[in-house]
Amino acid sequence: MANTPRHETLQHTRRQIQHITAIGLAANVVLSIIKFLIGFFGNSQAVVADALHSFSDTSSDLVILFGVRYWTAPPDADHPYGHYRIESCVSVIIGLILILVACGIGYSGINALIHGHRTTLNPVVIIGPILSIIIKEILYRATYTIGVRINSSSLKANAWHHRTDALSSIPVLMAVAASLIDPRLAFLDQVSAIIVSAFIIKVGL
Repeated sequence: MANTPRHETLQHTRRQIQHITAIGLAANVVLSIIKFLIGFFGNSQAVVADALHSFSDTSSDLVILFGVRYWTAPPDADHPYGHYRIESCVSVIIGLILILVACGIGYSGINALIHGHRTTLNPVVIIGPILSIIIKEILYRATYTIGVRINSSSLKANAWHHRTDALSSIPVLMAVAASLIDPRLAFLDQVSAIIVSAFIIKVGL
C-alpha cells in the first residue's frame, strides 16, 4: 500500500525530530563528561552541578527519541485524530526530570553551605561553564528553529532545556571567576549551585 501524503509528512517530521535530538544527545553526553571531570578535579561543586544539569538533558533527549515514534504515527481506528497527546505527555515528563535534578543539586549545595565545606578551586574549572554556554546556546537555536518549523511542542520544550543549561552556566561562570580572583569568596561556588537549582525548578514548572 502506497504511503499517503499525510503519512509521508509524519515520517519527515519524525526524521527531523530524531536527527536534531540525536545531535543534542551526543553533545550532552560529551559536555556532561567534560564538565564533570573539570568540576571534580578542579574542586568546583557548581561546575559538577552544572554537569549534572547537562546530563539531565540526555534523559529528555532519550524520552523524545522514544516517544516520537508514537506521536507521529498516523491515525488509526482507535485514534482517528492521531496520537499527538503523547507529545504533550512527553513535554510534562521533561519538566518533571528538570525539577527532580534541580532538587538534588539544591540539596547538595545547601548541605555544603551548612557544613562550611570550602575548597580551593583549580583555574581549569572556568573552562566548563564557558563551553556549556557556547555549545548549549547553539543547540537551543538549532532545536528551537526546527521545533517552530514543524510545530513540535516537545522539541521546543527540549530546546528550552538547552537554553536553561546555557543560562544556568552564567552564574556558575561568575561564581567560579570570583572564587578564583579571591579565595575568600569560595562560598559562592555553593551559592551558585543553589541558584542553578532554583532556576531549573522554575523552568521545569
